Formats: sequence, structure tokens, C-alpha cells
Amino acid sequence: MKWMTMAPQLTMEPSILDVFKKHGRKLEYVEKKSALKNLMDKQEHGVLFYAMSDEQDGYDTCRNFQAIYPNLSVILIEAGVRVDLRQAMRAGALDVIALPFRPEQVEQLIIEREQHVERASQGNKETHYITVCSTKGGVGKTTFSVNLATAYSQKQESVLLVDLDLQFGDVSMFLDCEPKRSIYEWMKEANQKANAPVKSYITAYNEYLNILSAPLRPEFAEVFTPEHIQRLVEKVRGDYDVVIFDTAPYMDDIVLTALEHSDEIFLLTMQDLPTLKNCRLFLETLESLNLKNTLRVVLNRESRKRGVPLATAEKVLGLPITVQLPEASKLVCRSVNEGRPYVITNPKAKISKETINALQLQKGKSAKKSRPLFKALPAGR
Repeated sequence: MKWMTMAPQLTMEPSILDVFKKHGRKLEYVEKKSALKNLMDKQEHGVLFYAMSDEQDGYDTCRNFQAIYPNLSVILIEAGVRVDLRQAMRAGALDVIALPFRPEQVEQLIIEREQHVERASQGNKETHYITVCSTKGGVGKTTFSVNLATAYSQKQESVLLVDLDLQFGDVSMFLDCEPKRSIYEWMKEANQKANAPVKSYITAYNEYLNILSAPLRPEFAEVFTPEHIQRLVEKVRGDYDVVIFDTAPYMDDIVLTALEHSDEIFLLTMQDLPTLKNCRLFLETLESLNLKNTLRVVLNRESRKRGVPLATAEKVLGLPITVQLPEASKLVCRSVNEGRPYVITNPKAKISKETINALQLQKGKSAKKSRPLFKALPAGR
């Protein structure tokens, strides 16, 4: 792997150069963008530190380099220009670092990136990321996440279900698990060690399904940043077939980070106008982030006898509803109270069959061309 910089500040820091030397790496200075052509082999991986001359310059550079050099990762440097982390991520930046450089920060980047490339070269799994979200509680989001994850595991797909409702997440309760460690403990170790293993903090539900639980105390959520989620995404890449994020029922930087790293997004809604209106606002946000094409709208507790008609709901949302889930509260209530997913307790029920059928939407199947496959899932949460 080649490590390069177009920021001369890096080559003038002895402590930074010592970090590269410690890991047996050399940091090469690249004076012009055109010089990359001679340095980058098409099959070789590279990392480039790039100091932005203005805000748009860095984002455009990331996009252009990504198109020309697929194996090149760009780390943007805040050098007198404020970098918007979300814009940088959408442009394809690997990370953003600010001046002055800290040796431990650069060392962390070296370790994590080289581990990622090594896993990829060993032919590890191509991880498929899914985010399940909603604009309010009580619409069946966690029920959907838990059963989707369990259905994947029944197909012998390795799954990590991450509880990103960091204040009041209850994925573990829905699966009748008592985790000894959580995402909070991993985050604390990750702040101290670049190589903090996620697997030390998971709870195994079955042979194929692992859970990374929410913190035990709501106040612990305050210490999480989008960078923690970004590191988590990279840390588990290649270790699982599927990673599912069950998010908090609102929009914040943590949820946005999960959304921006997702191959599929499921948005849960219902047939009342306030919920549909809030979902419309949510969808407008996704559209501004160029994430709308990865979205599937899930209409939960669908009923012809109550709530606004389906056509009206689609008109309010401004796009078709992909998934329609009719009322089945008794089955789900029993499933939640027992801590056993309904795809296990009632495998022959229509709700279970339709959930399992949905797995064909995985990995590269176009959301726009797919037909609605779910038709039954009541609200649990």
C-alpha cells in the first residue's frame, strides 16, 4: 500500500514520519495531481492526504480521484478551511483530520486502513449494510429490525444487529438477551486503542446472529460522535454478510452517519397524517443527501378500514410505498413479550413468509425495480 500526501506540512513533522517508519511505511510527497498517475498502480491500494484550498475543492477532488483511481482513499485535511463531515463522506473521503497533526491519530489511520485492505485481499465477505429508521416510536421499527436480522441468520448469513438507539435501545430485550458488554464499552476502548476489536463486545444470539447492544444508561449516548459510527462501519466490514442498524426514532448525526453508509434503508411509517408528514420531511432530507435511491418505505399496520387510503399516503410522501404490512398485533405482541422473533415462533405465518421472501432484495438488487415483498408486519416499537 502506498501512503502519499499533497500536504507538505505532513512531511515536515518528524513525529508523523516516525509513525510511518514504525510501521515500515514511507510517506511520499506528491506535488501535483497529475503526478499520481505515475505513482498509482491500478491494482495497488493507496491513501492520499489532501489539504483543501477551499471547501468545494476537497469534495470535487475526492469524487474525481475516486473515479480515476478506484483503490485510492483520500483523507481531507482541515488547513484553514472548515470541512463538513457529511459532505466529505458523500464525496467519498475516508476521513477528515485537522491541524495540528497528532501522531496517535495518524497511527490509528494506518492500522485501520491496512487491516481493511488485508481483509479485502483475503477474500472476506462483502458486507451489506442496512439501516432501519423511523420518525417516531411505536411504528414497528425494532420489531422489523429484529425479525429481518433473524431471517437472514436462518439463511446462514452472518449478521450483526447494531442497536443505534443509543439512549433507549431495546434490541436485546426483543431477543431475550442479557448482554454483559455494549457498544459503549467498545467506544471507550476505541478511544484509547486504534485496534479495538468489536467482537469482544458482541452478544451471540445464535450461530449466525450477533448483537451489539445499546449502552445500559441513556446518558452514555452523549459521548458518541459520527466518527465512532464511521469507525464501527469500517471495523466490521468483511466480518459479516449483513450489518443492520436499528436507529433512534429521530434524525441526528449518528443516524445520518448510518444512513450514509447503508446499501439499503427501510423507513417505517403508518397511515396517520402526522406520521406521514414527518416521513415526507425525512425523505426530503434523504434526497438532499442523494440517498433516496437506496430507500424502501414500509407502511406498517396497513388497513383499508382505518387511516388514510394508500393512494393518499403515497401522495403525501411523494413516492410509492414499497412494503405494506397489515395489522397483526396479537402475534407480534406475544413475540415481543416472549423475546422470540415471530420468524422463529410462527415460521408458517404469512408475516414470517413475507419477511423471509424479502431477503432476495439483498446485495445489489435494485430497490427501484423490486416489487413489494413484505405484506405483513405489525408494530412492536
